[in-house]
Amino acid sequence: MFYCVTTSTGTLFQTTYNLNESELGLCFLANGVGCLLATFVNGPRLTADYKHVARQVEQKRLEEGVSIEEQDKERKKDQNDLSSFPIEHARLRSMRASSSPSPLSSASASAFARGEADALAP
Repeated sequence: MFYCVTTSTGTLFQTTYNLNESELGLCFLANGVGCLLATFVNGPRLTADYKHVARQVEQKRLEEGVSIEEQDKERKKDQNDLSSFPIEHARLRSMRASSSPSPLSSASASAFARGEADALAP
C-alpha cells in the first residue's frame, strides 16, 4: 500500500497543485525522514523482542532438561539455524501494541469524515 501511494503522489500532486520538479521532490522528504527515523525506533525494539523471546526459549529448554552447555554447543554449531527458534513470534511480538488505532487517529478520521459530509450537504 505504501508503494502505491508513493508512486501516485508525484503525478497527482503535479496535476492537482501545479508543482514544478523541485517542489515535487520536496514532497518525498517526509517519507524519507519517516523511514529513516523508523529505523532508529524499530531496530532497538526488534532487538529487545528477539532477546525476550530467546530468554523464553532458553528457559523452556532448561525446563525440558537441556543444559545450558548443550544449548551453547548447539548455538555455536550454526548461528543461522533458526529451526528451533520462533522467529515470527519474536518479530511480531510488539506488533499488537503498535498496530492498534490510536484515539488521535480515530478522532482525526471522524473529523475528516464529518467535514466531507458537511461539504457534500446541499
